[in-house]
Amino acid sequence: MSHDDKGNLVAPAELDENKRPADFSQMESKVRQTYINTKTLLARYGATLDDVVQETLYVLDVPCVFAAGSKVRKEMYGTDVPQYASNLIGVSALAFPEQIVEITFRAIINRSVD
Repeated sequence: MSHDDKGNLVAPAELDENKRPADFSQMESKVRQTYINTKTLLARYGATLDDVVQETLYVLDVPCVFAAGSKVRKEMYGTDVPQYASNLIGVSALAFPEQIVEITFRAIINRSVD
């Protein structure tokens, strides 16, 4: 998720009177932070985004994530067309009210067995 290293949500969405996100302008920041967190986690296991084989985005605003996500993915993967399976699922809510996107990654890390 788009949390910093202390567990705080990065760029939380402003909520309306119904406690629903009213502003999706932070989508790019949230997507970028999620990728940064993923790269850090993968590195702990000697892996990189090149080891990702599947990615699923759960979003509240599909058109918004297309614009932001495409730009960030190109930046993070270093290519226009990363070689993995990708899913985009529009949802009505996520775990935290201020959250507007969640991304899951599946990676295969080759390890030799001794």
